[in-house]
Amino acid sequence: MSNSSENSVNPYAVQSLQPPLRAEQSGEIFQKGKLLIAHKSASFPNRCIKSNEPTTERLKRSLSWHHPLIFLLLLVNLLIYVLVAMIVRKTAVFQIPLAARYKAARIRWMLIAWSMALLSLALFFVGLATTDQVADSLTAFLLLQFPLAIIAALFIGLFGCRVIYARKIDDQYVWIGGTGEEFRRSFPEWPYPG
Repeated sequence: MSNSSENSVNPYAVQSLQPPLRAEQSGEIFQKGKLLIAHKSASFPNRCIKSNEPTTERLKRSLSWHHPLIFLLLLVNLLIYVLVAMIVRKTAVFQIPLAARYKAARIRWMLIAWSMALLSLALFFVGLATTDQVADSLTAFLLLQFPLAIIAALFIGLFGCRVIYARKIDDQYVWIGGTGEEFRRSFPEWPYPG
């Protein structure tokens, strides 16, 4: 009896859309449309990810992603969504090259968001402390501006400070949005389907 059945390939096995990772592929970076696709272990060249200008400045970015259908859990319960999202999310960490002007703009947006939140909190407490001494309309404004200003500060913080973001993460690769066109064009096209 031969051992040929042990060495044969299963024709019914599920085939991956991406080839298995080889050692020489571990630093691959590709482009596809408006996205940059990088292997999780990729190291970016010393060119700004936004403008493509030479830079030695780096910014550590931790990206996470979960399937968009997980957002449907928000209709059920916020806590359930948070727990499930934390469990099923995929993450990747990169040291991205970023020119000084983009770092400065990011810090400026952070300062605006925090200043707005703190000022709003101070006005809220002023409204509480002066309810008997000022007109009702001013008190109402001071109290009602707080949730609106906090939401605005949150959006400014999330989108103004965001440099790059993950559109998708699998076991090997990260689909990255927010990169500059010239930087993306310096990499080869994504050769795999999907």
